[in-house]
Amino acid sequence: MKFNLIILVAVFLVAAMIMPTQVLACIKNRDGCQPDGSQGNCCSGNCHKEPGWVAGYCR
Repeated sequence: MKFNLIILVAVFLVAAMIMPTQVLACIKNRDGCQPDGSQGNCCSGNCHKEPGWVAGYCR
């Protein structure tokens, strides 16, 4: 029984390390972004940036 618990915890830790961080941390709407994804990706997948702007915003 103790061995099964150790295996379960080990599997959980490995799964947590493998999980991509991009899914866990995305930029919410109205926060700054770059269309190339250098600052992260918008949760909506849409980074709006007009010509001449330093940064865009997620919408």
